Amino acid sequence: MPAYFLMDVGLTFAPKSNKWSISAYANNIIDRRYDITRETGLNGIFGVPGTPRMVGGRMRIDL
Repeated sequence: MPAYFLMDVGLTFAPKSNKWSISAYANNIIDRRYDITRETGLNGIFGVPGTPRMVGGRMRIDL
């Protein structure tokens, strides 16, 4: 399998009191197509694809 490069990024904001926080993240931000594993079978080459770009966020509040 050829080598590949993945780029992830994340950012968290929280005040000094640390009673709450807001986070945002993105995985595979360049949306690279890649296989986690690859095998050659009788009918061709089979691979398990990696996850595409994924963006999300999280908010935490301590009561």
